[in-house]
Amino acid sequence: MIHCMSEQGQSERGHKEFSELAALAGISPSWTDAFGQRQQVAPESLRAVLRGLGIACDSHADRAAAAQTLRHHTAPPAFCTADAGGLLKLPSGTLTAELAMPDGSFRPELQDREAGRFMSVPDRPGYHRLLLGDAEITLAIAPRACPDVATLTGKPRAYGIAAQVYALRRDGDAGIGGFAALREAAIALASHGADALAISPTHALFAAEPGRAGPYAPSSRLALNPLLADPACLFSPATCAEAWQQADPTGQRHGWEALDLIDWQLAGTGRFAMLRALHTTLPTHPQAAAAFRAWAATAPGSLHQHAVFEALHAQQRAQNRWDWRHWPAELRDPHGPAVATFAADHAAEVEFHLFCQCLAARSLDAAQSASRDAGMGIGLIADLAVGMDPAGSQAWGSPDDLLTGLSVGAPPDNLNHDGQGWGLTTFAPTALRRTGYAPFLATLRAALRHAGGVRIDHVLGLRRLWLVPEGASPTQGAYLAMPQDDLLRLIAIEADAAGALVIGEDLGTVPEGFRPAMAARSVLG
Repeated sequence: MIHCMSEQGQSERGHKEFSELAALAGISPSWTDAFGQRQQVAPESLRAVLRGLGIACDSHADRAAAAQTLRHHTAPPAFCTADAGGLLKLPSGTLTAELAMPDGSFRPELQDREAGRFMSVPDRPGYHRLLLGDAEITLAIAPRACPDVATLTGKPRAYGIAAQVYALRRDGDAGIGGFAALREAAIALASHGADALAISPTHALFAAEPGRAGPYAPSSRLALNPLLADPACLFSPATCAEAWQQADPTGQRHGWEALDLIDWQLAGTGRFAMLRALHTTLPTHPQAAAAFRAWAATAPGSLHQHAVFEALHAQQRAQNRWDWRHWPAELRDPHGPAVATFAADHAAEVEFHLFCQCLAARSLDAAQSASRDAGMGIGLIADLAVGMDPAGSQAWGSPDDLLTGLSVGAPPDNLNHDGQGWGLTTFAPTALRRTGYAPFLATLRAALRHAGGVRIDHVLGLRRLWLVPEGASPTQGAYLAMPQDDLLRLIAIEADAAGALVIGEDLGTVPEGFRPAMAARSVLG
């Protein structure tokens, strides 16, 4: 007799397989919502999120093979984190350990416990080489906490205000506030005893389309928005006025300044025209040219890559190809020969966008320096957006680091009963571990480069991300676990090295124990 499994039995087996595979991949098959109700994630949602993580799961055989791979993936890590003064569990079979530090090497104490072999971690925050026999691991040792307000200001309590940079408008800015007004605001606030000025995100958007102005949907979190730059950081007021006259001979900018709201497309286009006029005069200003060359020589490679993207994006957008994922195949590879040829053939245009980054970086740095010189204990607090536009520069430059086909968002909660899908991508946890958290560290360092603190948008994403498959409702998402302990340790290391305050925006469905974990690291809520 032949027995066939019923449709219900097949469905139950499939649901169980999806749930088990999802759990192995770090996806929660169920979760507790903001109203205290336990919710189950539908199999079709689990399937979509698994696909987005690159895990084949369509058939029973696919799911079995993927589960086998996830269960037995035991490659030793090349990067790990630990707490200063704590213990680090070592791989089984470790016989010797040696820690290479800037002032020499030493052999840490090893301890055998019931749970395995452990190494005592020295109280030396930073990044060190750990030699375990023939294997070498980068060991990131975190301080016990990030710098706190009292440490940074010398006061038990301090105050500051928050401002949208683009709203700090003044005469001559064409209607868009920027880093010049930010510097003046910081100095004025310092004179009234303020220790901090928290600002909106200053990440790079899309130069080819100034009207696309949402600061929380950046093209890159590694570059800055040139529309906020203050050209006076390199040029005299007279030179800037001449550039405006060349870009806007009829004085339309004065009308933009009179508007109640910012006309991003008009004013942004005008400001970029002025910046182009300045760039063309660079050869006639040797001091400014030398300063730009010196800056460009030490600028991170990500900024050079962003400049190439901006030039390419403008060209492709003119051919109705706005999203780099729809560009010709050879232009989707930032390291390929076609992109190198394009950059060489359009060197002046690429240099213009790098020049814009120079102006933005120098003028934002000037605002932070002025805030500290005026007496602020912290100065500017940058805002780090939770993700980036998948059609933008950072995604083009490092697509393998990011989640694909999935949008970061939030489940239904007290803030929005329909949930939220933000249309943003961010780092995949597997890519973070594979790269030694390099993209996360680069992004965090970019945020702290010109600031005395950072506000991390949707800091809940350090614990878990609500991922919505493309084309699905935000209610059809699922939570993906993130390496919270590693990320918090790295934040503490970078904040300690920069002497910076860290604030986490923790609104929404907050997992149990998350706020105490933040508080233990002196990450403010």
